[in-house]
Amino acid sequence: QQQQTTQAQGDGKRVRPQDLARLYEIILQNVTEMQQITGMEEDAQYQSEVANLALTFKAFRCYYIALTLIDMKKWKEAVALYERASNYANESLKGHACAEFQLQAELKKMVSTIDGSKFSAHAYSVLEDDNSEDAGGVSTKSQKTTKPLYERLSQYKEDQSLHTRAPNVFKLTPDMEPIPCKPLFFDLAMNYVELPSLEDKLESPDKKGASITGFVKGFLGWG
Repeated sequence: QQQQTTQAQGDGKRVRPQDLARLYEIILQNVTEMQQITGMEEDAQYQSEVANLALTFKAFRCYYIALTLIDMKKWKEAVALYERASNYANESLKGHACAEFQLQAELKKMVSTIDGSKFSAHAYSVLEDDNSEDAGGVSTKSQKTTKPLYERLSQYKEDQSLHTRAPNVFKLTPDMEPIPCKPLFFDLAMNYVELPSLEDKLESPDKKGASITGFVKGFLGWG
């Protein structure tokens, strides 16, 4: 446990580029407040020195933001930030430096570092684009699929199976589909259905014989 605590403290003391970028952001806010000091608005030399100091800290801030983007593997954005940091640094070196802040040596060192880092990030960006194009080409050209050709007419894929003796163009045997069958429920329920009585509709044998005898007698004129 003590070893884990020591390791955590060591990780906490490690300075990250984004931490330095935030620090320079706070410094730039203070420099902006220095330009607004009452009574110093008309002092041209003071305003020139403070403006040059702001350019210096902007250069350092952009540089550390670029390092943060490098850690995130955002190469194109890092190249843009490197370029902006270099422009700020060169502009600051041309201006009148503040006597209390002699940062010309650090700026020159940063510019020389940016020249190498910028080309390195640009190379990684080109490699990333080439890899993405190769991956996209493989996925669109030689990707294997089990779908027949008539189901993917809107997609272009180089299917080598189409040049064989058994091309996967159309599935001749259709898939079996479920259909509704004869409902067994009604067949079984028929045995339990109570039908209405029809005895009142049927004639009894006695009544049937009497009616026939009366019909014959009436027809022959008997009785």
